[in-house]
Amino acid sequence: MMEAVREFAETYGLSNSIPDRILDLASEVGELSKEYTKSTGHGKREFSVNSDWHMEMGDVLFVFLCLAHQTDVDVAEALQMSMDKLKKRFEKTGKLGSGR
Repeated sequence: MMEAVREFAETYGLSNSIPDRILDLASEVGELSKEYTKSTGHGKREFSVNSDWHMEMGDVLFVFLCLAHQTDVDVAEALQMSMDKLKKRFEKTGKLGSGR
């Protein structure tokens, strides 16, 4: 997956700065939230996954993977580190949240 994103970014000249990429990610997460709100009628009905949800999830993932590539983050390693942290927290407190 990372190789496909790297090739796509190079082919199409996607060389945003890191701050711009972070803003892109925030924007895409906002669009995902908007799609959820639209799908539920602002909480009036059950959420249902549709093609727009899939597209927005893809957009978030793409920008996230571009950012990971740009900052030399191994996403599999980062995910494992995060799950290890959450596991330790849960074993200690019985909760996954940090309580912040």
